[in-house]
Amino acid sequence: MSTLHRRKIAKRMKEVGDKLDEIANEHSKFHLRELVGYRRQIQGKEGCQTGSIVTQPQVYGREEDKERIVNFLVNDANNCKDISVYPIIGMGGIGKTILAQLIFNDGRVGENFELKL
Repeated sequence: MSTLHRRKIAKRMKEVGDKLDEIANEHSKFHLRELVGYRRQIQGKEGCQTGSIVTQPQVYGREEDKERIVNFLVNDANNCKDISVYPIIGMGGIGKTILAQLIFNDGRVGENFELKL
């Protein structure tokens, strides 16, 4: 292996180390914590995947949240180059997945984004 190749590898390793340090700093800045036990529970579950199809016949109490997020995506975020993730957070069972499905299936979102995932 040439000296030049070793230097490139060393430089790349330093860049990766710097990026990991940056992530660690962000981790503490936003007071994030890893739930190791919870993670193991999720990994052990089978068939726990969700899709874009709304499975509930009627959804109550999410219209205001849905409208606020759809308006943000269509009006504000559509013109912003920096937004990549819009988190929906909260305790289990409060309807985060249903809310995401409602937003995903809203016609205004489909009209404003070429790709939805």
